[in-house]
Parts: sequence; structure tokens; C-alpha cells
Amino acid sequence: MGIGFLDNLENAWELEKPEPPEFESKPMPVTDNMGREKFWEDLGRPSDDGNNQQELTPEQAQAILLFQIEQKLRAQIAKQVENKFHGMYHNASHDIAQFIRNSA
Repeated sequence: MGIGFLDNLENAWELEKPEPPEFESKPMPVTDNMGREKFWEDLGRPSDDGNNQQELTPEQAQAILLFQIEQKLRAQIAKQVENKFHGMYHNASHDIAQFIRNSA
């Protein structure tokens, strides 16, 4: 009969020492307001293999296209809000439209 936490004390000294942690880090990705990585800002930079033209994956091309469509829709909706409510709620219509434009 022994004390529970001391039963295995002699084996506690024989444990392997853990490897030191690695401190490698990656640069923080630049993201837009929605948290999506802005990979398209690197498209003009030369790649590591010396090729000056980086090719987009189909997913990246789709993301760029959707982002452009989203921006155009936001601008159109903001313009409609300003036109609709400009007379009755002058300042509020501009504030709401600016919020819609900057939401993405």
C-alpha cells in the first residue's frame, strides 16, 4: 500500500526530455474585412522560380471574380439607398450608403 501520487515516483525521473519547441513562424496573411486572404495583391510580384507571371488557380480566379461582383453590387445598392432616402433623411442616407460600400 502506498500513496497514490508517489507510487511511480522512481519512474518519473526516467521520462524522456521533450524536444525544444520550434519557433518558426509564417508572416501573417493580409486579409480583407471578411477575413479572406488578399492573395491577389501578390500577383504582380516575381515568383521564386524566376518567372515574373504567377498563374491563378481556378479557385483564386473565382474568388477574385466574386469579390469584384460583390463590390459592384454594394456600390449599386449604396447608390440606390442614397437616391431613395436623400430627400427625407439626407445625412442618414449618406451614412448608410457609406456603410454599405465599406462592409466588404
